[in-house]
Amino acid sequence: MNWLRTLPIAHRGLHDAARGIIENSPSAFEAAVCAGYGIELDVRQSADGEAIVFHDRDLSRLTREEGPLRERSARELTQILLEGSADTIPTLGNVLDQIGGRVPVYIEIKNTSHRVGKLEARVASIVEGYQGEFAIASFNPYSLGWYAKNTPHIARGQISEGYRGDEETVRLALHERFLLRHLLLSP
Repeated sequence: MNWLRTLPIAHRGLHDAARGIIENSPSAFEAAVCAGYGIELDVRQSADGEAIVFHDRDLSRLTREEGPLRERSARELTQILLEGSADTIPTLGNVLDQIGGRVPVYIEIKNTSHRVGKLEARVASIVEGYQGEFAIASFNPYSLGWYAKNTPHIARGQISEGYRGDEETVRLALHERFLLRHLLLSP
């Protein structure tokens, strides 16, 4: 796991929208591999339970589509073009096949619910046979707790922030923000 401290990690891949290389896209991941960087990527769950590589809850910022990602099937999502590029939204399995162990991968689970298990299990099944270095991370301590209980051999880490009430955290109670900010719910 030394790579987490020593290797530059391209956040959402090595992207450059002006050149048609969009974040969390196959092109951004290939650019990171070519530069010798590790890759951070975001994973959300599709309507049919697939692990989809995409940062936002909603499709509108990076595609010409609108609405929540979680309401679309993997088949639908993987046919949506990322705005300004020739890439479509990838699945985690496709991305790991593309990277093929050439650089380490830092997989951020984007699950903000207390109900965990389905996305976490899908990601675990995908990475189980992966021949490269990787780690799982999340802002959600319940997600990491699922990994601690079910796949303790998988490296994982808690991500935190200020939890000052941005759009992702405004629905959290003050005591929840305090607990998360100070990593007091970490498994």
